[in-house]
Amino acid sequence: MPEFKITKKQLAIMLLLYQFRFLDTPTIQLYLKHKLPTRIQQWLKDLVDKGYIVQFYDKASFINRTKPAIYCLSSKAAKILKSQKDCEAYILSQLYREKQRSQRFQIHCCDIAKIAYSLKQYYKEQDKDVSFFSKIELTSYVDLPQPPADGYFSVTKQGTKTKYYFLELFDEKIPKRFIKSKIRRYFTCADTWDEDVMKIAFPTLLLVTQTSYEQKKVMRCARTVLREEWGEVSIYVTTKDTLIGTKHTWGNWMKIVDE
Repeated sequence: MPEFKITKKQLAIMLLLYQFRFLDTPTIQLYLKHKLPTRIQQWLKDLVDKGYIVQFYDKASFINRTKPAIYCLSSKAAKILKSQKDCEAYILSQLYREKQRSQRFQIHCCDIAKIAYSLKQYYKEQDKDVSFFSKIELTSYVDLPQPPADGYFSVTKQGTKTKYYFLELFDEKIPKRFIKSKIRRYFTCADTWDEDVMKIAFPTLLLVTQTSYEQKKVMRCARTVLREEWGEVSIYVTTKDTLIGTKHTWGNWMKIVDE
């Protein structure tokens, strides 16, 4: 198949899709800081027509037609991205699997991207710099918890100590055993964490839930793990709606303590 030329903006879209795997149109518009959604849609349609990305848009019902389209990379995108230094060959070789992912997984990835954008905006207003790494970017870091967190980021401000965080987003109706197992991974990693080697203290763990009800469930699970495990892991929890679409709410975290 011929290799089509793409613009710098279209390459930026593809790199965003590499980082977060699935993105909807409004989120892509946020990251590109472009005021005209029609222009974004033109770039996306062109990439779909050229076979570099895949669109998910259900026209069968009125409700689904009101939701924005979601996009991911196609296997053909590897031809373009293989020359990008931050794109790993193994990840690119697995792109053919993306279009088989569930809708739940797609929305999860979109939510992580929205949370990452929100936190960058929040800290930017405090004159702080944020470096964010998605799950796909953490796969090769063997010293970090495995499977990787949904996100890992640092917050830096000149003259102050850099802070580091792991981020986990829980979907709705996740079994308690799964929640506890995921949290325990961080205690296992913290137990072997060598500050002299890693040059930083073990990062704070941030847990995000879909609803207030799910938040209470995750808090109970986290307290159970705190009682059962050795090691020190600072854990905070909040809801997704607290972080996405609401201004100045990144400070609204509840610390989990062993009662």
